[in-house]
Amino acid sequence: MPPVVIENPVINSPFAEPKRHFRFTDDGISDEIVEGRRASSYFIPIARPKKRGKQLQFQTEWTQDRVEPNKLVNRIRERVNQWRRGGYVGITTVTRQLLEYWTNPDRERRLFFCQIEALETFIYITEVASKYGDAWIANSLRDGNDTSNPGLQVAAFLSWALEDLHVVLMPNGGAFGGKEDMSIQAQTALLAQVTGRPLSLVLSREESIRIHPKRHPIKMHYRVGCDTEGHLTAVWARMIGDSGAYASVGGKVLERAAGHACGPYKVPHVDVESKAVYTNNPPCGAMRGFGANQAHFAIEGALDLLAEKAGLDPWEIRWRNALEVGDMFSTGQVLEKSVGIKKTLLAVREAYYANRGRAGIACGLKNSGIGNGAAEWGKARLVIEDDGTITLYNGYTEMGQGLNTVLIQCACEVTGLPPEIFNAKIDTRYALDCGQTTGSRATLFGGLAVQRAAAALKRDLEAGKRLGDLVGQSYSGEHLCRDTTPLGQPADKIKTHTTFGYATQVVILDEQGKLKKVIAAHDVGKAINPKLCEGQIEGSVHMGLGYALTEELCCEGGMPTTFRLRDFGVLRAQDMPEVEVILVEEPEPEGPWGAKGVGEIGLVPTAPAVAAALYAFDGVRRFTLPMKDAPAARAILRRSPK
Repeated sequence: MPPVVIENPVINSPFAEPKRHFRFTDDGISDEIVEGRRASSYFIPIARPKKRGKQLQFQTEWTQDRVEPNKLVNRIRERVNQWRRGGYVGITTVTRQLLEYWTNPDRERRLFFCQIEALETFIYITEVASKYGDAWIANSLRDGNDTSNPGLQVAAFLSWALEDLHVVLMPNGGAFGGKEDMSIQAQTALLAQVTGRPLSLVLSREESIRIHPKRHPIKMHYRVGCDTEGHLTAVWARMIGDSGAYASVGGKVLERAAGHACGPYKVPHVDVESKAVYTNNPPCGAMRGFGANQAHFAIEGALDLLAEKAGLDPWEIRWRNALEVGDMFSTGQVLEKSVGIKKTLLAVREAYYANRGRAGIACGLKNSGIGNGAAEWGKARLVIEDDGTITLYNGYTEMGQGLNTVLIQCACEVTGLPPEIFNAKIDTRYALDCGQTTGSRATLFGGLAVQRAAAALKRDLEAGKRLGDLVGQSYSGEHLCRDTTPLGQPADKIKTHTTFGYATQVVILDEQGKLKKVIAAHDVGKAINPKLCEGQIEGSVHMGLGYALTEELCCEGGMPTTFRLRDFGVLRAQDMPEVEVILVEEPEPEGPWGAKGVGEIGLVPTAPAVAAALYAFDGVRRFTLPMKDAPAARAILRRSPK
């Protein structure tokens, strides 16, 4: 086959820029970049994989037909299906996003970089080790995807054995639920397999906005009653969540919204129904809070209305109804330990009363651990290296929250060794899959696993052995939690979640109704790293303020009306008020040293606290988010660049 010159091997894709010219030969892509004209036909490279052997080999074929993209994709699908039937390495589908690739001079280890430009950026790396026919995928999926989840799905997609795929986590920031769903992992792995070449896949801002899941808009109807002393007697609620065009985890989000419908309060009679529905809007899925934020905006607002009718102030009605040890949560679970909501109320009481007229208060709780019958693992392994360091492997995701730091602290606390000799690493070298890093549970379960692995190492050290004597040895630690109750299953004792985080927040406005200060008191069980804990809560407050006042994705006919990030109303640094974090420690006996998760609870009470502050300021009750008509929001939006 004569060499083919193609200007851009991309069909209808914004990924083609900048345009590059490549020479394709029977051996693949030449290192030479040549001049050429824009091809008027569609040139699509197809690599025919050999049957699995010691080497991963490819034979290159080409299509040069002037056909419509959809017809061409169908033709490619038909071809690869023939290969599959012939026993070649499996390929299950081909997408239209056939992307630009280039040659890496390192023939033994090719790196494939894929960067997604979303509200956060994350990278996948696929290595094709041509000697052995294995593929390595390094991903920085967040909060939702641990190393095992994309590996399982990509392996299934390619019809590969899971042991032929090695996944390495590339820690970086940005998570909050937006990376819980599979997005481009399968496509990138397919292209790496088909081409045998490094390549780049980049979602444009518009594509990211369109495909990545958003927070569910939920319409809620509440009826709440109390007796003459302000004690709650009943909550009736109906919720309908807009899940968009795909299911994602919409059912679970609405399940969690229903479970948190009564907030951190004791309610003897509860009637709650929630539904996730399909619409033609962009997909909604996991986002920090996972349905609890919406439910708390409703119940906290209802509580403020009820307080007026009962002749109580907002702090007092919350104090009278706040959960304590021995009380029943709205799901039927009797709380037996670590219930610090009243301590958080006491922590903000003085500040709230000192700013009456310009202050709002709200409480919240959020589960730590997925619960609802799920088997939840914590897994860790400590490996002694020949350079005197210790590699700490665990099955959860580091996504900027500081998990690696916390787990190293756990190991140091047990062994007495200095933190400098520990290196945290997350990949599939060992079978440490714990499921997704969701439900504010990584510190809770991961910390317990590290505790146990470190205790095994400590026993050898106490027996007189030095690290040099232990080179090559590994110490495993596991924790399995499977004592929670599946939804709807009859049980003598209901336990929907392992534990809960609790919080009370006060939002204070200035004389013009602008944001002045937020006081966030949080029961964290035990703050293993107080600075990281405070940082989590401060970041949560930032997200909660934007959710309350300015952030909005407007859609018409199922399509966003804008794809510019600055048009979405995200709070900038100059918009942030002072944030005072108060850490309350009510130890959780099922957690490491009493710790429990704080990843989501930080913004659960923020929006209702803002709404209450605005009502105290201007007397207007607001029932819809974002509250763009509020003076605090107008002050922010006026400063926004046009």
